[in-house]
Amino acid sequence: MTTSTLILATFLSAQLVSLDTTEMGLSDFFRLIGKTANMNVVLHPSISGKVNLMVKDARWELVLDLVLKNYGLG
Repeated sequence: MTTSTLILATFLSAQLVSLDTTEMGLSDFFRLIGKTANMNVVLHPSISGKVNLMVKDARWELVLDLVLKNYGLG
């Protein structure tokens, strides 16, 4: 791992999110996380559902992982 890659990984891991949402579309959630993490997001057309969550100052990776697991996607 190069120094610049390590710095980037540290920077991305340090980003925290706070969300308080009810009935947010799953695709909207993934787009929000993608924008937060500066990642591209491509969703299968069958991805659907609603997300209800309240998190404060949580790592975006953790929030993404929990939602993916909750919907059987990760």
